[in-house]
Amino acid sequence: MISKSKQFFEQGLTWIGVTGYAIMRLASCSQWWRDYKQVDGHQRVAGRSIVGLLLLQSLWILWLFLPVSMQMPALFIFIIAELVMPLWERAAQNLNWHPRHIAERYGLLTIIVLGEGVLGVSNSIQYFLVNSDSAASVIILVGSSLVALVFALWWLYFTIPFGTILDNVRRRYDFFYSVMGTFLF
Repeated sequence: MISKSKQFFEQGLTWIGVTGYAIMRLASCSQWWRDYKQVDGHQRVAGRSIVGLLLLQSLWILWLFLPVSMQMPALFIFIIAELVMPLWERAAQNLNWHPRHIAERYGLLTIIVLGEGVLGVSNSIQYFLVNSDSAASVIILVGSSLVALVFALWWLYFTIPFGTILDNVRRRYDFFYSVMGTFLF
């Protein structure tokens, strides 16, 4: 059986991936444009982001039309360009971000994931109650223990002050980009 990625390349379906990325990048550029117009002090980073995203996406579209012998070397060059672009865009200025907001967003994601865990446990309990020869008391005890474990994970996650930690890391992050920007651009 042919692997899906090999089949993807052999059948010439790479244009699907490039098209998907083009759609996502246009959406990202629209958000950066909004940032450029509405947030004072972010124009340099937002402008570089728009230019970088559109330039890189144009290169990926051109990559589709390269001869097959040139596509692999170009692929590595484009991947390196993708990795360097965020350094270049943020070298223009330090971008403000709120560490407590980031911590809150990841906390909300964690709540969703743990909620899915509770749903999975309850579905497993229901399945085993209907389709198992085990005693219902054992199934409910194990299921309750799993729910308690999920809630313990929730409690442990939210006892760590991620907002404070990110606030401390932010200073190092800003320093990293200012140093890297000095050396690279």
